[in-house]
Amino acid sequence: MVRQWLFAWSSLLPAGMCAQPLIDLLGANVLVSENLDRTEFSATLPLQLDTVGQLLVIDPYWVQWRTVTAGDRYAPMSDGNVNERMQGAGGALTYVTPFGKRWKLAVAGIGRYHWLGEQRHGDIQYGGVLLASRVCKPTLTLRTGVYINHDAFGWFVMPLVGVDWRLDAKTNLYGVLPGSMNIERKSAPWFHWGLSFRAYTSSFGVRDGDYRRINENPLGLYGDLYITRTIVLRTEAGWCFFRQVLGGPGDPLYTNEESHLRRYADHAVADAPYVRILLAYRLRLDSKLP
Repeated sequence: MVRQWLFAWSSLLPAGMCAQPLIDLLGANVLVSENLDRTEFSATLPLQLDTVGQLLVIDPYWVQWRTVTAGDRYAPMSDGNVNERMQGAGGALTYVTPFGKRWKLAVAGIGRYHWLGEQRHGDIQYGGVLLASRVCKPTLTLRTGVYINHDAFGWFVMPLVGVDWRLDAKTNLYGVLPGSMNIERKSAPWFHWGLSFRAYTSSFGVRDGDYRRINENPLGLYGDLYITRTIVLRTEAGWCFFRQVLGGPGDPLYTNEESHLRRYADHAVADAPYVRILLAYRLRLDSKLP
């Protein structure tokens, strides 16, 4: 948004491939939580190639994470907490084509540069997505595929299963697991609400050296205020589960063996509540707002 795109062009899939009834053509969102914050700016540009459904989708983004680690986890002990900033920019180029009466295939190439601290302290990451979708009926589309990326910690491969299901005129269930799942309820033309789950797996820094791996899984309730038919303000609150900030062998924390978790240095960022704010220019892909 990925970036690791699994939803909102932030987790594992480019916008043109997401199983969902909407696209945020422009978006800015901020997630604030204890010892872990995230800021992202993203865009989606779908280009129609013909009249039978071929599309080319461009998804650029910029993202920043801020983390806080307790100073007493280091050896020698650090005075006060240790703050770190990670940033990245990149995008995806996705080709979507129909085949047969009910099938579509999306193929994406992903390229990005993610750094830790200073911009020179980073590496190029590259990968791709293959996703097939089948329209089972007008209100139900199923998707399956695979994601692969060369992260700072190595190759990351994930099978994908997605759904876009219009349960009724006011309720949508959509997402791509294991990275996202969303329930949306249209209470009024100007207000929608629901439940949102996302799973971020991101890495920043020098491959196989001084890098950080972030695993973050926010689950929360949200409300979408449609200021106009296309301008949306979302407020969301919930809990971040199974979160981890992990360091590679070049991480200063790595020298303290008591802080190790498997082959990583564990920054011990605990699960915590979060708040997220999103401002987006949105295009609805389902029926017009009720």
